[in-house]
Amino acid sequence: IGSWIKADSAPINDLKKDDTYSPRFALALHFYNSSGTCIGTEEVAVNDDLKTWQYGDICHYESQLIIEDNATMEQVNNITEDLNGLQVMNQQIEIKANNITKTSSIMVYNKSDLITPTDKNMKSMELPEDGISLTEKSAELLGVEKGDLIEWHIYGDDKWINSTIDAIYADPTTQGITISQDKLEEMGYNFTPTMIVTKESINDKIDGISSINNFSDLQNTWDELMESANLLIAILIIF
Repeated sequence: IGSWIKADSAPINDLKKDDTYSPRFALALHFYNSSGTCIGTEEVAVNDDLKTWQYGDICHYESQLIIEDNATMEQVNNITEDLNGLQVMNQQIEIKANNITKTSSIMVYNKSDLITPTDKNMKSMELPEDGISLTEKSAELLGVEKGDLIEWHIYGDDKWINSTIDAIYADPTTQGITISQDKLEEMGYNFTPTMIVTKESINDKIDGISSINNFSDLQNTWDELMESANLLIAILIIF
C-alpha cells in the first residue's frame, strides 16, 4: 500500500479545563507511496476505553437474540413480550453527500434504556424520535454536519431517501444512521427486526431464534477483535 507508515499517538477526547482526564488513544496511520505522497490516513483506536464505552455506556442488555430469517412477526413479538425485550433492525445501507458515497449501517429501534446513545465524549444523549441521527465518523467522512442533507437507501431497495441530519452522535463500533421504527415506516419501509435484546440471561434454544449471544460472549468477541487489530497495527509499524 505504501513504502512506509507514520504512527501518531494522541488523546482524542475533547477536554475542558475542569474535566477529569480519562484519555482515549488512537493511532493515526498515514500511508505513503514510493514518491513520498500521502495516499490515505486511517485512525485506529488502541485501548480498552472503547470496550467500556460500547458495553458500559451504550449497551445495557444481558442477551442478544439473533432472529431467524423465516421467523414470523408473531413469534418475534411473543418472544419480545415474554423477555421484556427490545426489537432492533440492523441492515446495510448506502449514504451519499457531497459526491461521496459510503457503505454504512442503519439501526432502527424505539427509545429504551437497553440502548442509550452517546456523544463523542461518551456522555448519554437522546436522539430525536422523529428525526435522522448520523454517527460522527460518518458525518466526518461525508463532510456533513447537523442540518445538512444526505441521501441513503437500504441495500436491496433502489429507493433513495433525502433526509436532513437532525442529530450527530458517536458510536465506537457501528457507523451510519439511527432512526425510530415509526420514522422508518413513515418513509415507506417495513420494520424487519434482526435481533432482540433483553436484560434477561438466556441460554436455552428458542423457536424463531438462530443464535444467542450473552454479555460475556460479546465482550470476548470484542477482545478477540482488538487483539487482531493490535497485531495488525504492530505488523504495519514494524514493516
